[in-house]
Amino acid sequence: MSADTGDLLGAITLAGRPESASAARVFVEKVLGAAHPALDDAKLLASELVANSAVHSDSRGDGEITVEISRTASRGRIRIGVIDQGSTARPRVRNAPDDVTGRGLFLVAALSRRWGVTDREAAREVWFEIDDGA
Repeated sequence: MSADTGDLLGAITLAGRPESASAARVFVEKVLGAAHPALDDAKLLASELVANSAVHSDSRGDGEITVEISRTASRGRIRIGVIDQGSTARPRVRNAPDDVTGRGLFLVAALSRRWGVTDREAAREVWFEIDDGA
C-alpha cells in the first residue's frame, strides 16, 4: 500500500478468473455499505480492475487477485486497490471508439478522483480513490 492509504477497511483474495469481478462487487458493497454515496462507481471500477487483472495479468487462471479497501489518511477518500502478479505490459487508458472492450481504465480515469499503478516486488497494484462520503 502507498503511504497515504490510512486504515485498511477490508481485503479479499479472489481467483484470477473473470467471474471474480462479481465477487469484488459484493465485497465492495459489504465493506462500504449500501448507503455509501459512491457505491455504484466503486463497485463498477473495482469489478473492471479485477476483470482486467483476470484477463491481462500473470494472475489469470490459477493465480490470485487481492482487493484492498482503505480510508486515506489525508484526503478523506476511499482507496480501492487491486493487486495481482503483474505482467510485462503496463496498464494504460484506451478509448478507441470502435472497440467493444478495453475501456476499463478509461472508466477508472473518468469516474475516480485519482488513480494509479504501483509496481511492487513480484506484484502490481492498480488503485483508485473516490470520496469517502463519511
